[in-house]
Amino acid sequence: MRGKIVKRLKRWLHLGHRWLGIVTCLLFATWFVSGLVMMYVGFPSLTEVERRGGMPTLAWDLVRVAPSRALGLAGQSRYPQEFRLSMLADEPVYRIRGWDGGRRTVSAADGRSIDHVTSNVALDIARRHPLAVRPRFLAEVDRDQWSVTARYDAHRPFT
Repeated sequence: MRGKIVKRLKRWLHLGHRWLGIVTCLLFATWFVSGLVMMYVGFPSLTEVERRGGMPTLAWDLVRVAPSRALGLAGQSRYPQEFRLSMLADEPVYRIRGWDGGRRTVSAADGRSIDHVTSNVALDIARRHPLAVRPRFLAEVDRDQWSVTARYDAHRPFT
């Protein structure tokens, strides 16, 4: 009787070991293939042509604040690490990144500091993109860990 039980347990041990090996083999094969994909398929990127194609034309006639005044309004005592003039919806703005890493946006039209962008303005900006297809507001997100990495923060239209 005892020999029969031992024989049966060995059979189940062998079967369990075999199928556990097959399942884990499939798991590791999937892990390996996904690693190959991650190595050779690049992260989605934005070429300079694509980036510039989605940007609005600068409204030079609305620029009334000199760059030196904008730097003063942003609290910069020396030339910053990055200093750009771009559009925020219909308004030209100076985007300033200081040597301390802090970012400021100053209106080039009237010199006011722009600390945030409302959801309506963000939706308006999205609608202006030439490739936009019926954008809509879903929810506000502080930080989206699943989309673009921080490496692309400089290319985002929001400050």
